[in-house]
Amino acid sequence: MRAIDLAVPLLFVPLLGTAACATDAAVEQELSQLRRQMHGLQQEVQKQRLEIERLEGRVTLMSLGAEPARAEPTAPVSSQNAIPKKAVRPERGPERALPVVRMSAKADAQGNDVVVPWTDPGAQDDGSPPILIKLGPSKSDAATTASAERLEVDRTVLDKPDPVLSKAKKKSSRRARNKKATRAEIRKAYDDALDMLRDAKDPAGALEAFEAFVDDFPRSRLADNALYWAGECQLELEQWSSAKVTFARLLRSHPRSAKVPYAKVGLGRARIALGDRVEGEALLREVIEKYPTSGAANEASSILGAKESE
Repeated sequence: MRAIDLAVPLLFVPLLGTAACATDAAVEQELSQLRRQMHGLQQEVQKQRLEIERLEGRVTLMSLGAEPARAEPTAPVSSQNAIPKKAVRPERGPERALPVVRMSAKADAQGNDVVVPWTDPGAQDDGSPPILIKLGPSKSDAATTASAERLEVDRTVLDKPDPVLSKAKKKSSRRARNKKATRAEIRKAYDDALDMLRDAKDPAGALEAFEAFVDDFPRSRLADNALYWAGECQLELEQWSSAKVTFARLLRSHPRSAKVPYAKVGLGRARIALGDRVEGEALLREVIEKYPTSGAANEASSILGAKESE
């Protein structure tokens, strides 16, 4: 009995091997089938992608006013039984209209005219011959119109110095020179401008000198005085608008200057001269109230008294 029991399990070993082989074959067959299905799906996706690209191309052409004729599907023909056919040119019709490309001139970065093509979506090519437009005079009348179209050019202008550039160059060189100016030299420039106004009685020359002083030495302790005297020169020259700007600049840039009350008197005079009597007289009264013992208050009182006597 013991020998029989040992022989019975040995009978099932070949059966188990056969079952394992059958299972592996089934799995490989199923896996092969899935791969074929996947390959078929990939081909279908590729076809759909090509169809989408074709439709997008048609939409683009339709937006430009033209749509290509759809090619009829043809059956594949082998090279052995292929029969050559005569090419048939399609007839031109409304469905075969092409977009019209127009040309226009445009200046590039160097200022040269460049012809730029652009598509006109509202126009279509109907097959008619192009219209030629001739620009300029013909050869017959070129000689008669050449003298009339020729303009005289004053070439001596190129030999003259540019007033704007020469003035800017002079100012820049003067600033570079004045950066090294000493305190005594700065004081002398201010005194020379003031002597030009008081002694030489030259308000125009003094105005130019004071403006140059303010430009050259904006951080000088005399810059507020130079601004004030520039405004006084403008009042003397009856440049009312310029004087108004100069005195307002002094009040804005030097609010603690000793020239503030006098600048307000000058600003009031400029406003009265420009027709703004209410604002001008208000400034003069403000000077009298805030600085009652100053010379500016006496000047403001005399101006108001003269206006009231009028």
